[in-house]
Amino acid sequence: MHHMLIIVGSTRSAKVEAARAAIDLIARVDERFAHATLQTVDVTDVAPTMPMTDSAIRRRNAPTSRLVLRAALIRCRAAMAATR
Repeated sequence: MHHMLIIVGSTRSAKVEAARAAIDLIARVDERFAHATLQTVDVTDVAPTMPMTDSAIRRRNAPTSRLVLRAALIRCRAAMAATR
């Protein structure tokens, strides 16, 4: 059986706790999540702040969002490699 690593691109306690709660709920129906490891990754230097309004969400530009996502994925992959 493979060990599951779940990476959250935030260190904010509210987001981390929400992820833990979701994992606990999923584990009730999928035992693979019961012993998953949750790892947080600080991506504040590559990710923009979370938009707080509908207009802020609409102002986001798709190419920029893709670049930010790519940078966050690189950071997450590095975090995963560090745990091996």
